[in-house]
Amino acid sequence: MWGRRVALKLPEIHPISDLARDARGLVARARERREPIVITQRGREVAVLLPIELYREMQGQRVARVVSPRLVNPADAIAFRMQFERVGTGQADDAVL
Repeated sequence: MWGRRVALKLPEIHPISDLARDARGLVARARERREPIVITQRGREVAVLLPIELYREMQGQRVARVVSPRLVNPADAIAFRMQFERVGTGQADDAVL
């Protein structure tokens, strides 16, 4: 057990003052490394700066997780049906989420 090596990649961490002073440089660094950069304020994590490509990948994975229950069994789609009311018309519409 003690002989195994585990590679841990720690995130790059910068204080918010670095972001204020050199936002362009931090954005370029995040894009070239394709990794998020953690922003701290008073020693606490407050934000994450990440390349748009990585954000879009994460959004795509999130949508896949939300949609996946219907794709597993289309007959279960009725369980995800919700009713919406149009404001001002009083008409109701069914929608499957």
